Amino acid sequence: MQTFCRRQNLIRLVESPHCPPALKEEWQVLKKGISVECLDASTHSLLSNAGKRPRGSKKTKLDEDIVKAAIESIYSRMDCDASGRPLVNIANATLLHQYGPEDCIFTDFHTSHVHSLVYFHQPPSGDQTPADQLPAQIREIFELRWIFKGCAVTETFVAVHMYLPRFRLEDDPFKSYPDFRARVYHQRPSLQVQVIPITALHCHANHRPWDPSSVVIRAVDRVSLLSLTHSGQLTFLQEY
Repeated sequence: MQTFCRRQNLIRLVESPHCPPALKEEWQVLKKGISVECLDASTHSLLSNAGKRPRGSKKTKLDEDIVKAAIESIYSRMDCDASGRPLVNIANATLLHQYGPEDCIFTDFHTSHVHSLVYFHQPPSGDQTPADQLPAQIREIFELRWIFKGCAVTETFVAVHMYLPRFRLEDDPFKSYPDFRARVYHQRPSLQVQVIPITALHCHANHRPWDPSSVVIRAVDRVSLLSLTHSGQLTFLQEY
């Protein structure tokens, strides 16, 4: 973990505006010879029990558990028939597999294990991480269309599986180091899927083994943050 911290500080230095030009030039040469992404690579996908989807087709039918979670997430914004059923079958979605510009790509875990590990925002409830940012792995990224007040609505969502803390917050080994933004979690994410808007994603994450049944997860400083402008457009703000 000490080596990891030093590596993060080095990247922050050489990519900051205050870095000496000579060092910044040498860093660009060095980056061509090594893969910085490999240093952020996670362990093998922890959602490997899910079936792979064909990469060639975007239109597909969502898994039943994702459909159920999606309906619960947007039910109050859907027009329904007399029996309470949505007027549009949202099981038929458009899979995106990845989302965002080249320097800040979020993907499903089949596409990239590195870019599918994220932190996302969720309202406070129980024993959560500071600032209510929770780690998860993206299972699917998809676009839904439905009817609300007679108008067609289109929105992008992600299906995520959240990691659960191994210890209570006061007992976590990293509690004394809040600036490191790390915590110990169970090795495998929860089996329960959550469907959240793409705008709820905060940043990428990575993890390292802690013991045979746990991992340490932290935010990756150098990636971008998602932000909604007043016009409703999604923008990407670089953070170092």
